Amino acid sequence: MGRTVAAVAAGLLVVGGTLAMPTADASPGWWTPPAKVASWQWQLDGTIDTSVQAAVFDVDGFETSAATVAALHAKGAHVICYLDVGGAEPGRPDYSQFPKAAIGRKEVGWPEYYLDTRDATVRSVEAARVAMCASKGFDAVETDLDDTYLEGARATGFPLTQATGLDYLSFLAATVHANGLALFAKNGVDSAFVARAAQVADGEINEQCVQYSECPVLAPFGRAGKPVLHVEYSLTLAKTCKPDAVYPNFTSMLKRVALGAWRQVCP
Repeated sequence: MGRTVAAVAAGLLVVGGTLAMPTADASPGWWTPPAKVASWQWQLDGTIDTSVQAAVFDVDGFETSAATVAALHAKGAHVICYLDVGGAEPGRPDYSQFPKAAIGRKEVGWPEYYLDTRDATVRSVEAARVAMCASKGFDAVETDLDDTYLEGARATGFPLTQATGLDYLSFLAATVHANGLALFAKNGVDSAFVARAAQVADGEINEQCVQYSECPVLAPFGRAGKPVLHVEYSLTLAKTCKPDAVYPNFTSMLKRVALGAWRQVCP
C-alpha cells in the first residue's frame, strides 16, 4: 500500500513538539494545480468514462484502480482521489478499523456515520487511505466531510468545534502533502475554515454555493491563486456559470447528484 502510516507520520514536520502544517506555497513535492483549472470531471458512480475530455478527474480512491489512474494520466489529465474523511461507510474495506466509540450518528440521507475526527485511530485510518491514494499514482486528494463540526453535536454525536475542525484540516494537509499529493478541501463555508484551507490546501471542491449564495465566502482561494472546482445539481447552466470577475478561479459544471459520467460544462 505504498507508504505505511508510520512512514507518513515520520514525514510530517514537528516543531517544538507540535505538528507543523506545510503550506501549499512551501516547496511542493506535489502537483501544484493552476490558479484556474481548464475543465474537470467528477465521477464517483459507475465505470469511469475515460473518454471524457477534462484536465482534472476526481474519482473514488477505493474503487479506482492504478491502471485507470495511469490511463487518465496518459490522456494528460491529473487525477484526484476522493476520500470520505469525516464519515464511516460500512461498505468500505477498512470500516472495521474505526473504533466503535468513534462512530457517531448516521448522516441524514446517506449510508454513512459521522466520525470523531479528534480520535487518533480515526486519523491513522485516514492516513493509511491517503497512502493508498499515493500508491495508486493519484495526484491529489479530495477530503470529503472535512468540515463536519459545522453540523453540530446533535447531528454528529460528538462535541466537534471550529478549533477541532481546523486542527483536523491541518492534520489532513500535513498528511496529504507528506505523501506527495495535493489537497483539495471540500465545502466548509465557514470563513475561518476557508481562510485556513486557502493557506494549507491547494484548491477547493464546492457543491452548490451558487444555489445557497455561499460562493463569496470562497474568495480567499481566488486571492491565493488557487482553483475552486464547483458543481451545481439543480440550477440551469446559465445560473451555474459565472465570469471570473464575479467568482475568480471557479471551474463550474452541472452534475446529477449520483455523480455518474454525465455533466454539462460551462462554455
